[in-house]
Amino acid sequence: MDYNNFKEYGVAEQAMKAYAEQCREERVVVRLHEPRKVGQWQKIALAMAMVAVVVGVAWLSRPEVYGYVNGEPIYSLVEAQQQAEQIMANLSQGGVDGENILQSLFTIE
Repeated sequence: MDYNNFKEYGVAEQAMKAYAEQCREERVVVRLHEPRKVGQWQKIALAMAMVAVVVGVAWLSRPEVYGYVNGEPIYSLVEAQQQAEQIMANLSQGGVDGENILQSLFTIE
């Protein structure tokens, strides 16, 4: 090993030590931010959104009304068909001509 090479290694070692010392002296500023508090208007908007979701689900899940008998809604298609057949059977037993029944039920003015 040559003295000149050793001298070069010594200079490189000193340069690395100086750089490491310089890096050790540098400081980094760390800021921790606190979470923002939820504002009043955000709470109101959240409540309104929740109400809208509940009302929407209730509106979409309501049963379908197929007809009314004596003012009561009928939710079953089969029951609505049976009631319609019963009504038509009752009308036909009255002895009145079928065209007259329909004309009396549906009038055009």
